[in-house]
This record gives sequence, structure tokens and C-alpha cells, in this order.
Amino acid sequence: MSSKLLIIGIIILGGTTLVWLFFFQSDVPTESGIDNTGENDVAEESMQEVPQLSFRDYNDNTIALADFKGTPLVVNSWAKWCPFCVKELPDFAAVLEDDDEVVFVGVNRQESLSVAKEFTDSLALNDDFIFVLDPDDSFFRSLKSPFAMPQTLFVDREGIVQFHKLGVMSAEEFAERLDLIR
Repeated sequence: MSSKLLIIGIIILGGTTLVWLFFFQSDVPTESGIDNTGENDVAEESMQEVPQLSFRDYNDNTIALADFKGTPLVVNSWAKWCPFCVKELPDFAAVLEDDDEVVFVGVNRQESLSVAKEFTDSLALNDDFIFVLDPDDSFFRSLKSPFAMPQTLFVDREGIVQFHKLGVMSAEEFAERLDLIR
């Protein structure tokens, strides 16, 4: 099953009518391990491996997602301009505050080092998470899912995505999803 979205906008300004259409179709099946419904009822055999991508962190070190195999991993796509990302990152830090088991990688979408680091510094998150820059937006494109920000992958020790969340998550939901990968 694929996702389809049609948005029609009509604006009337001083007797002039403007009409615009936006059509989006995704070929991402709802049973593919990518949860478009907010429910995680995906069969285990349909799960996907974490994208095999590498990024540069704030100190210009190479961080490859594949290097975390054997460790529960959360990968979150975020940007400073995204109000939902701004809201959920501190919640994630609070949930993971005393957790030495799960690794969190925050993938910044196409912002400069100074913008991304200034933001995460202001939230005092740089010691809790691994933040990487994605100037080419390769992580987001690899998800092949409808546009939604943020997006979060919960990856088990074998490197298999157990849950893919499109959109904002509460601290409670985040804590529940962590149980899928521990």
C-alpha cells in the first residue's frame, strides 16, 4: 500500500482567485517497517537494516551508522528550524540521562556547523548525544518516506530498524520505543 496526499489551496485576494495544488505519493509500503500510522504492528520479517551512511561530527570525525552494530541505536533527523525537533531533543536527553546502553545519533539536516552546534550547545546536549552534520541530506533521502520532521529510527543490536517514527514523539513514547531495541 502506498501513501498519497493531495492538498488544494484557494486564496481570494481582491477579486483574484489563486488556486494551488500539491500532490505527494510515496511508494513506501505501510507494512515495510516504516510506520505511517503511529502504530507499530509491523511484522518482524519486514524490518529493514539501518542505512549504511557515514557523517562528520562536530569535531570532523567520521561517524558511520554501521559502526554501532551490537549496540541499541536511536537515529534522529533534526534541524533548528523544526519546532518539533526543538521540543523533543531535550525530552530525549532526559529519558536517556542515566542510560549507558543506548547510543543516540542526531543527524542535522543541511545546516552549518555553527548553526547546529550553537543550538545543541544552548540545550547542553553535546555531552549526551553524538551529533553529526548531513549537508547532502543523505540520511533523510535514504528513508524514502513522506516528508515529516523529525524522523527517528530505533535500531536493535543487529542493525535492524525495529521502529520508524515520522513526526514528534513525547518522552513517554520515546521511552516505550526504547524497549524495542534493548
